[in-house]
Amino acid sequence: MLFLEGTWQLALGYGSALSVYAPNSLWLLGLSVVSFLLIPVLFRNDRILTFYALLLLPAFFAWKHSYAREMGVYLAVFLHFLIFFFALFLIYVERIRIVHLLLIYLAFIGIYKNIKLSEPGYSVGTISFTGFRNFNDAVFNNSHLVKTALAESDSNIASKKLPLEVLKLIGRQSVDFYPTELGYAAANTLNWVPRPVIQSYITYTPWLDEQNAAWLSSGNSAQFIIWEFSHDKWSSAGFGEVDERLVLNNEPLALYQLLNHYSPVYKDKEIILFKKTAAENLNPPQLAGNETTTWDKWVAVPRINNGILRARTNCPENFLGFMKRTLFKDELFFVDYKLANGNIITYRFIPENAKNGLWINPIIRNPADTVPCPAGKLDSMRFRCTNNTFVKKSIDLTWELITLKQDNTKSSNFNAVYKMFMQYKSKDTVPALHFTNDFEHKYEYWDSNDSNISTEMHHSGNKCELINPKKISSMFNFPALALLDDSASLTINVSAWFKLANKARGSLVIQLFDANGSFYWNSWQLGYYGDSSHEWSQVSAEISFGRTLRKNIQVRVYFLNDAAEKIWIDDIDIKLYSFKNI
Repeated sequence: MLFLEGTWQLALGYGSALSVYAPNSLWLLGLSVVSFLLIPVLFRNDRILTFYALLLLPAFFAWKHSYAREMGVYLAVFLHFLIFFFALFLIYVERIRIVHLLLIYLAFIGIYKNIKLSEPGYSVGTISFTGFRNFNDAVFNNSHLVKTALAESDSNIASKKLPLEVLKLIGRQSVDFYPTELGYAAANTLNWVPRPVIQSYITYTPWLDEQNAAWLSSGNSAQFIIWEFSHDKWSSAGFGEVDERLVLNNEPLALYQLLNHYSPVYKDKEIILFKKTAAENLNPPQLAGNETTTWDKWVAVPRINNGILRARTNCPENFLGFMKRTLFKDELFFVDYKLANGNIITYRFIPENAKNGLWINPIIRNPADTVPCPAGKLDSMRFRCTNNTFVKKSIDLTWELITLKQDNTKSSNFNAVYKMFMQYKSKDTVPALHFTNDFEHKYEYWDSNDSNISTEMHHSGNKCELINPKKISSMFNFPALALLDDSASLTINVSAWFKLANKARGSLVIQLFDANGSFYWNSWQLGYYGDSSHEWSQVSAEISFGRTLRKNIQVRVYFLNDAAEKIWIDDIDIKLYSFKNI
């Protein structure tokens, strides 16, 4: 029964957690659905009614699966089902009329044309005969097939080989993997003892979260947990998750138990290794206040000195939302985090799981970093969804504070929490140097070009910079060597507001030079942070590096327009932090 309940919960939460929206034509989808349903309505033939009674529910499931996640192979699910459905229909129904064929054609053409709208590059594909070749290999050349498959498997998991130090720590003791990557088990021949829901991103509902939480707090859970850092658009090695979600928000109950019963013993740029502890690490959550807010409104978060601040969030749908979710799919829900330095980062969240707590403070963006860097303190937050018509106006927040049992730091900068991830933050989060450019005036270290200054639009003030097609923006150049003494590390934080013309494509670029030329270059695609449907969007990036023997280090920041349309940028903010290594 537990298996059946788990399967039902996975199906129940799939749409809310993994829905993807793409351009749709309600006319085309309506044409297809109406044509599909008109056949049994207009022709009350017993065989037609029996056929629809048997296959209508599978058709609905195929529709839901296909249009919940509108991308690539998922979109083709319902189209392929229609082919199967109507092929059986033409065989089963004794008398086929011209009207039947017309309605079948309209049902097909509506779905196919809408797929072409959602995925312009989609094609029905060609018939593949690889199945015959696979059968031949399996039956008559089995040894070669096994050898090839093993070699390919070894190649795929080669990057998951663990350092000898980690393997010695684990030995033959039990181990689990968090949040998603399971390849470490095969790559290192580990004693894998999985939790009930083996990957964090598929913990779609509170019930599934509860199963993992109960397991992690029990004596059955693994002695070690390998937590792999993941990339997202806000950090190169952080807590990113599928569909721009934050790992710390996926399963709040399970995460609490993980941090409560495990402590870190090793960290590198790829993973952090947690070991089970004899005593609990966390105190029970304490109420820190209640608040009601609305959609698209910034709300200040409670000021706390240390510990973990979470927000139990209740944002219920209305009746229209319930009907839309049942017949089509859920809305997408987002939380915007505004940091104390003014940067805004956005993550998608699952409304049902958010009832057990969204992670608020501190925001840990680059947990793989070992050098001290500025604390990610949240100043305010805002909730958004793709269409407010389908949700109730009010959002109820219950703030909760989780303190650490062994927190003797008496710190006001969340150091005890960062140490849970073997990360250290400087007590001083004031940047060593702070540069801005709002294009209202000329500023030091900027090689601005007056001909690029535009007054046709702006994010603030009266001016911005226009980046014409295939051009680069003004450049910021600063000699950073003075900030790097023998025991210092440097963090560079850049944010800016931008607007893209239709089909525009561009990047924020951070580049580092020394006496021998460029030794670091990285870009952040603007389209990942906003598109032409937004008036203005913010991009932010942060990099850190330790003391280096390089001479005459120079920091360069600029924007690149690599398409045929215009880009506007404004309010560029650059902060340089210099910290003593710990």
